Amino acid sequence: MRVLRINDWTGPPGGTESYLRSVGRALEAEGHPQKTVSITDAPSVSEYRPEPWEEVLPLARMGPGRLAEDLGAEPPGLLRLRRVVEEFHPDLVHVHHFDSWFVPLARLLSKLSVPTVLTAHDAKLVCPIATLVLPDGRLCEGRILPRCQFTGCHVGLGIPYKLAQDRVFRRRVAPRVKLFIAPSRAAAQFLERHGFGPTQVLAPFIDAPSSVETAPPALPNGEPTIGFLGRLETYKGPFSLLEAFAKARARVPGLRLILAGRGSAEPALRARARALGPETAQAVEFPGWVNGEEKERFFRRIHLLAVPSDGYENFGLVGLEAFVRGRPALGSHLGGIPDWLEDGKQGRLLPPGDVAAWSEAIVESFADRKRMEEWGRRGRERYVALFRPAAHVRGLLDAYHRVLDGPGK
Repeated sequence: MRVLRINDWTGPPGGTESYLRSVGRALEAEGHPQKTVSITDAPSVSEYRPEPWEEVLPLARMGPGRLAEDLGAEPPGLLRLRRVVEEFHPDLVHVHHFDSWFVPLARLLSKLSVPTVLTAHDAKLVCPIATLVLPDGRLCEGRILPRCQFTGCHVGLGIPYKLAQDRVFRRRVAPRVKLFIAPSRAAAQFLERHGFGPTQVLAPFIDAPSSVETAPPALPNGEPTIGFLGRLETYKGPFSLLEAFAKARARVPGLRLILAGRGSAEPALRARARALGPETAQAVEFPGWVNGEEKERFFRRIHLLAVPSDGYENFGLVGLEAFVRGRPALGSHLGGIPDWLEDGKQGRLLPPGDVAAWSEAIVESFADRKRMEEWGRRGRERYVALFRPAAHVRGLLDAYHRVLDGPGK
């Protein structure tokens, strides 16, 4: 099976790009030739070192050039993309983002005689800012409409641009997509609610080093510590976590909180920690982004991971990062989080934004270390059973075969 992947990104490569590389290596090892074409901006091109089966095409920087390319002008790299298609002869095209060059890409896809599959890595198909969270913290029902210009959301290039993109996708691309792949049940239901289907749930994975997979999943000694790892944005729930942590400290001596990550909410979080009193402020750490050995030190220090999102979560991959290391989790009962976290088995599912419930769950968790250790062991077992790369690749190949062999191919 020959698979052509089309992706785009701006800025530094992120989680989707890491995922594509892992999947690419796995498919090559399985004997399935594939090609990944990424459309990206100039800084990313200079920093990125492609695999032999990757092609990176330059995207004009933001401004008139970028708008012209997206809205139909002939991008310089489009000729190369056409040649890749002609030379590679794919059996199937898998689109991972539909953003850059959306009009030229729609034209290209409409001329191909092979089926198309699309993975919804985020909510961009139904939300111009991809979060489905309004500025006041309420969840949005989704759909890209003129009203989005008046909600206070930061729509970037503006709602006319997003409306054009939505119109092109719905009219010219979506009818050609034979399967929409979603990382969680909630994401699949959301796609179907907005007219995108058929869908298939295919959980993501993490490609953990063998040394991490085989390390004893024992909780650390030392001060009781909760960890948060992600973007420090309001919809990720760090404020409600901070409030719950402050309430729980009175009942859990020495309790500490590590808020790892960066984001626009960081200054306000630091200010709120100080406002809660000097002892609370001293017990909260802001180490910034942690990667490599810094990430391992983060997980070695924490007893419990918190995923307190107040807004839509497509999945919540950080939970798997904790599970493979034997750390239990507290997570919001929201979006895709229940797909990996079972209440009472690997931790607790809690109402989003409910400070009292989160505070009580923190206290109860640290009151029973043996139960937390059992949660951690079950988390490791759940990761091994469901969220290793091999399971995802098997599911992906099954999906491809159904698309290629099914009716209406």
